[in-house]
Amino acid sequence: MTPRQWPLVAEQVVPADEFSAFESACAAVTRDTNGFEEFDRFEDAHWSLRTAGNGASRGWVLTFVVGNDPLFGFGVSDGLEAAEIVVRVAEAFQDHMAGYEFIQWPLHGHRPAKPAVVEGGAVWIDGSEITAAIGSLDPSGMD
Repeated sequence: MTPRQWPLVAEQVVPADEFSAFESACAAVTRDTNGFEEFDRFEDAHWSLRTAGNGASRGWVLTFVVGNDPLFGFGVSDGLEAAEIVVRVAEAFQDHMAGYEFIQWPLHGHRPAKPAVVEGGAVWIDGSEITAAIGSLDPSGMD
């Protein structure tokens, strides 16, 4: 099976360091969908990034696009550390998939693991147990 790739596209000029942080976050979440057939229907998807606001109130809008149609989008505060961006992307993606697409992901046993920053790293947790770093799930899943 070919690993799933949902690239990040900037809708406007984005500073390289910030684009790189979002690109890494989107790639990590995308990698963690490999091995889950439920995501096969999003074959022609990509992530889209644009700025929101200006000056002191600047932030980001990240949108998950399937074909030419935005499936969902969410805001991300400016100035977050890389691990916080990864967790924000994983959390928004997981929330949308569970709430609107009825996909419970990623599962650890019978419960979805939750994204969190632990000791500066972006991880999936089940209660207080770290199950995997975000972006490193085994393609066969977490069960």
